[in-house]
Amino acid sequence: MLKDTVNMSIENQKSHRLIIFMLFVFTVIIYSNSFDASWHFDDTSNITENSRMQLSKITWDNIINVFYAAPNNPDYLYRPVASLTLALNWYFGKNAVFGYHIVNTSIHIITAIFLYFAVLQLFRTPVLKKYDENTRIFTAALSAFLWAINPVQVQAVTYIVQRMASMAAMFYIIAIFYYLKGRLDFSKKRQALFFAIALLSYLLSFGSKQNGIMLPFALLLIEILFFNFSIKFPSTKTQWFILLLGLFTISLILFTEIFDRIDFDHPEQRAFTAGQRFLTEFRVVIFYISQILYPIASRFSIVHDFHISTSILNPLSTFFSILSIIFLIVFAVMLRKKSPALTFAILFFFLNHIIESTFIPLEIVFEHRNYLPSLFLFFPISIGLYQVLNYYKQKNKFIFFSISGFITCLIILTGFSTYIRNFDWETEESLWLDAMNKAPESARAYQNYAKAFIDRHEANKSANNAIYDYYFNLNRESLDKIVVSAHVRRDFVAYSNMAAARSSQKNFSDALFYIKKAHEVFPGNSKSISSLAKMYLMNGDEKKH
Repeated sequence: MLKDTVNMSIENQKSHRLIIFMLFVFTVIIYSNSFDASWHFDDTSNITENSRMQLSKITWDNIINVFYAAPNNPDYLYRPVASLTLALNWYFGKNAVFGYHIVNTSIHIITAIFLYFAVLQLFRTPVLKKYDENTRIFTAALSAFLWAINPVQVQAVTYIVQRMASMAAMFYIIAIFYYLKGRLDFSKKRQALFFAIALLSYLLSFGSKQNGIMLPFALLLIEILFFNFSIKFPSTKTQWFILLLGLFTISLILFTEIFDRIDFDHPEQRAFTAGQRFLTEFRVVIFYISQILYPIASRFSIVHDFHISTSILNPLSTFFSILSIIFLIVFAVMLRKKSPALTFAILFFFLNHIIESTFIPLEIVFEHRNYLPSLFLFFPISIGLYQVLNYYKQKNKFIFFSISGFITCLIILTGFSTYIRNFDWETEESLWLDAMNKAPESARAYQNYAKAFIDRHEANKSANNAIYDYYFNLNRESLDKIVVSAHVRRDFVAYSNMAAARSSQKNFSDALFYIKKAHEVFPGNSKSISSLAKMYLMNGDEKKH
């Protein structure tokens, strides 16, 4: 019997090494075309034009400066853990993107590996220990694979500055793994060590991005679902209660710090109120779920057209999204005994969307916000697939091989979708051109495409130089003199910039189209009227002038 146990342990170690190797190879392959992807969007303000982040010499004073490298607020301690890694990247490679992408992809691989081992630890808990070793390894491996290769993760991996999101998730899953290790160990010394690592990982997660603050709530969820946690004094569970209470106390302090930094007093900086954002996010979260479960490359973009929900019934999809989320949560709670893995996956997802997908006045939608919440979504799916496979293995070989083929194709096609999606991130122009095609109503897409185009053709401005300068700057000059809403300001700037880009190409018909759009957005602006007249002339349409 001892010999069988030793042999099984050796086989398990071989399986673990093989799975880790396959995760590494497959992830590197699907992200290999992203290693030379350019800087994008917020990379500029956070890294390439942020002198505090550009570490030239490793000294304590310089490191302190890195910790306070918030783009617009040097007095703000800004995600110091992730910022330090970005600064070290700059120290070793300056603005060469290759090193940044290698680190980002490595973080993604490490996160997937710890997800694999965290799921294995969950199978050791009292509620899930009934599953055999084959089920555990297959489920943990498939969960990690399906999470790692999903194209919804591209924004957190390929978009350099979103290392902040991916590092927060990496330390978060490391903390869960070591908490479970400590919780399941009988040695007091090892428990102390594992809990210390978990606590350190928690602080590193929060130091990477504020999302990490939700970890104690996730651990409480694990205790309730997988350890049947309840508070009865005196009890052997008292120590776990005290541990979690301590983590909650830390979270409360950190959470207060987050809210102290949020500006709720200037809603004009956004085109929506806190209440409107809260209502809209119900639709956004349902959209996120659909992206994860139906992950074709054409459904992903740096921006999305999302109309603001002004009431529960406007648009009507707001009402149905609210009902859907309530149903999912109630459904998850009802199944907590029968299917704790499914309950955990659903509640973990919604729990970790609380920070960025409720009323805090952030941008409406960004795909990288799913990186942490989606960690366990494929856990119950993988259990279900294995159970179906196991059932048909003896009953019907044809169905068994068909399902096996489906799982193989699912992994390959999902990975291919991620590979294809990475091509969109090759340059600023390719990223925003893709966004214009997928979100034609987004002013930001037009604005940033125009900027990318103009930046690339900076050296070729000649006869059109005056036109270029005029259209690129007219919006800023005029808008400084008049108060307009945030969305009007944004749209007007975007369309004006697109007109500038097209006129610099001598494509006056397209320039006319975009200056018309600018005029529609802000018809009372004298500059736009003058610009419209000049574009009609340049386009050869003298009658309308």
